[in-house]
Amino acid sequence: MHARAHVHYETGDHRAGLSWLDDWITRRAPQAHHGAHFSWHAALHELSLEDAAAVRRRYREQLAPPRVVGLRALVDSASLLWRGALAGVWDDDPRRIEAVLAAVDPQDVFRPRTPFAAWHAAVALAAGRDAVGLARLGRYAASRPGPVFPAVVAPLVAGFQAYVEDRYDAASTLLLAVRPNVVALGGSAAQQEVIEDTLLDALLAAGRLAQARSMLTRRLDRRPSRRDRRQLYQLAGFPESRSA
Repeated sequence: MHARAHVHYETGDHRAGLSWLDDWITRRAPQAHHGAHFSWHAALHELSLEDAAAVRRRYREQLAPPRVVGLRALVDSASLLWRGALAGVWDDDPRRIEAVLAAVDPQDVFRPRTPFAAWHAAVALAAGRDAVGLARLGRYAASRPGPVFPAVVAPLVAGFQAYVEDRYDAASTLLLAVRPNVVALGGSAAQQEVIEDTLLDALLAAGRLAQARSMLTRRLDRRPSRRDRRQLYQLAGFPESRSA
């Protein structure tokens, strides 16, 4: 079932995938060990279809604490909040991400044991616009032994920190450099896509339009996406830089 959820998303089959997931969530999610993860998959289809009201409703009913807590909230709830923020789904109410972070062990946020947990912690802190917390997580990652934490996680966290500090050009440079190595972080392509979404928004905000156009074109070559297509069409009229 999980494999099929990924196939629907990776092939851009959003309407059929959403219909199939909603049926399964209604019948089986209450008994499933990771039922919330399938709600997250359904929300990705809704984001791709630009149905902001549906995303807000699904988050409220299926992904918001206390319904989802712990690492599941860090991985699914927080990442959906950040993706939604990039897509303009939410207002600026900070209580959503505050509730998620309160439902997660602080050790999993600031001293995560795996690269997978660490980059999701960075996404959660970015959703809270917590530059201080990101700096703390970055120092921890840089101090960890092994190649992945210092060489991949630390610069990734620095990229997210630059983004929330409105240093979009620096964020673009950092995230572009780390992008070829994100496979080392673990997780699926659908999960890792939040890094690419952040990079794309940083490129647009920095006025690096040619790079943003190239990224959107490659994504559309891989699969259809209403949101990516609209952004590509709008690029010609995008302001040179939000940070100017």
